[in-house]
Amino acid sequence: MRVRRSLHRLRVLSIPMVFFLLYPLAGPGTARAQEIGGRLGIEILKPGIDATKMFNGAAFLHYTRDLGERYTLHVSLPLARFHKDTAIFDDESELLLGNPYVGAVRSEEDSPLFFRGGLRLPIASSERPFAQLMGSYADLTRVGAFGSRTFLLEGAAGYGGVLENGVEYTGSAGPLVSIPTGGDGDSELYLGAAVSARYPLGESLLSAVGFSGLYRMGGGSSAGDDLIMQGTAGLAYDLGWIRPGISGRLPLNRDWADAVDGVLGLHLSLPLP
Repeated sequence: MRVRRSLHRLRVLSIPMVFFLLYPLAGPGTARAQEIGGRLGIEILKPGIDATKMFNGAAFLHYTRDLGERYTLHVSLPLARFHKDTAIFDDESELLLGNPYVGAVRSEEDSPLFFRGGLRLPIASSERPFAQLMGSYADLTRVGAFGSRTFLLEGAAGYGGVLENGVEYTGSAGPLVSIPTGGDGDSELYLGAAVSARYPLGESLLSAVGFSGLYRMGGGSSAGDDLIMQGTAGLAYDLGWIRPGISGRLPLNRDWADAVDGVLGLHLSLPLP
């Protein structure tokens, strides 16, 4: 039963990869994790773009809660900020509330398989284009988080487990459908995939690595425009009642790497009753 419950925790960690840093270990502390009713996490992501202010980037507020033995609820609220003071922008500043995500993960009893489904509600404004771009650069594969007048549906199937050496791993793949709500444009189909692993470096320190990709089906443009890939690595420290962490992201596409040097992430997670 303990192994199955540990795998149940792993399935939540695929949304997104960096949530690996926010959730309790599946080995030591699993019994304690089962007593937690929910968990609150925050990501603050700062893209490396020239001449932008320190607090440019995006923040994602996450909430997860178990809904019985097989289902886990996941809610995420994105926020993006742009601030640049040059001769062109003249101290330009924008703040954008992105499209909230609501989804759930269904785990199979006594099986490493899991299934995920969710949607993004189209509330982001189209009047803050620079903040929208900054939020997109913060996580290239989190499509639809800041797009205006766009409804997003996504689903995925995945597999997770724990190796004998203590490495926890998860992988998932599935479609994403972007549907315009303003009457302009066509619906777009994407294929997303991600693999992640984490390893405890002691009783409290946790390391994590991951790769994620997103491919636009039938884009008809260059491969650099239709395919997005990024790598992520991070560390987190478990203080019992709170878990701080730090991460770095690198775009693996040449076209995207020319625009963004990398992304620095700060993370915080705490249990809720």
